[in-house]
Amino acid sequence: YFGKVKVIIEGRRAFAKVASAPLALDLKSLDSSPSSSTALLDWSFFPSSMSGLTSDETGYLFSQERDNLLPVLYLTDTPLKIGQQLDKEVFQKLTQIISKIKEIEIPTHDLEIKISSDNLLIKSSPKLVFSLKKDILRQLASLQLILQKAKIYKMPIEIVYLRFDKPVFIYGQR
Repeated sequence: YFGKVKVIIEGRRAFAKVASAPLALDLKSLDSSPSSSTALLDWSFFPSSMSGLTSDETGYLFSQERDNLLPVLYLTDTPLKIGQQLDKEVFQKLTQIISKIKEIEIPTHDLEIKISSDNLLIKSSPKLVFSLKKDILRQLASLQLILQKAKIYKMPIEIVYLRFDKPVFIYGQR
């Protein structure tokens, strides 16, 4: 009896576009409390026409960007080259965040993501700020509860700061 072997070779699946951006404001060098540093977060993002590479979920850069429906991750002053692997821990957290965001029905095709100090800023609706130093799953659970309550009470949320021990959110206008 001869068994059969089936070999399937697949290429890497695109997860995000990654672009190198100019150096942003470094909050670590400023003398401020965590809550007052919120006012210093730089929400300016870069032109979507910036060239970059595509990465898979593990952070490997593998080709020029082609898909306009992918989230864009801006890394400050980081030279990018094909075959390079970016920080595994950051990409693991980013994968968890984007998966959960899709699950709670926040559109991901036009997400813009930026790392600022130990914070992950996501330009979406609502804007989101995660701490890369704290438990991502706990922050995602808080986000889901906040968005569920906002939906029940029909309160539009503009920004959710998940980087604090107790999340802070700002309501938008109805």
